[in-house]
Amino acid sequence: ATFHYAMIETIQIVWTHNCEHGVLRSVAVDINHETGKVSVKEPLEDIEFGPEQLVARIPTEWDDDTCSQGQVLVDLSPDMWKPNEG
Repeated sequence: ATFHYAMIETIQIVWTHNCEHGVLRSVAVDINHETGKVSVKEPLEDIEFGPEQLVARIPTEWDDDTCSQGQVLVDLSPDMWKPNEG
């Protein structure tokens, strides 16, 4: 499995008479696993995906001035991204 980190900017949800669907629009970010620093990739790289593809929400404190850099608020051990076996 391949995982991409992204900062979600908009969520569009559509309800119809018999189903619902949506799209999350975001920009790609890099995360330094040693320091927990987060930065928006330059040049900007748009990522769109469906809500069912969202794996996790990573709590992040974003810089108030730029919102292009931040700090992850939880431990991001590389082991947590391994697919479950069995």
